[in-house]
Amino acid sequence: MTLPRAKRRPALRPADRLLVVLCIVALTTAIVDRLARTGPLTFRPPATVFSNGSPALRSVDPYLMFLAALRDVLPAGATVRLVAPGDPTHDSWMNFEIAIGQLPRQKVIRADAGERRGGEFIAAYQNPLEGLGRPVMRHPLGLLYWRPAP
Repeated sequence: MTLPRAKRRPALRPADRLLVVLCIVALTTAIVDRLARTGPLTFRPPATVFSNGSPALRSVDPYLMFLAALRDVLPAGATVRLVAPGDPTHDSWMNFEIAIGQLPRQKVIRADAGERRGGEFIAAYQNPLEGLGRPVMRHPLGLLYWRPAP
């Protein structure tokens, strides 16, 4: 008994071969473009979740590292007043909400939230100011002050 011969698939037409090659080239180009836009490739672990992201997101990296340093120093339940870069009475909502997420065990309040009272920490990111209290932590990106209760 003889087995039937397997049917040969017809070869791709030249136009179909060209389409497959163009698709492979387009995919390879897209991958190389994506890698080139994220910056230089390094063999070090990322510092934050945005370290390997787009350049717009990478700008948040220093702020996240400052908040991580605060998290290591601040006791649980402490009140932290956040002073944004530039104007000490104005804080962008984005910086404030990122701080709330990064400091879950502390109570984070905005710099312009009511009257300053004692018994709280003041975190000044890129804005070292005089007279806020006693410096507790010096970080290359900012300072943490303690304002004792009167």
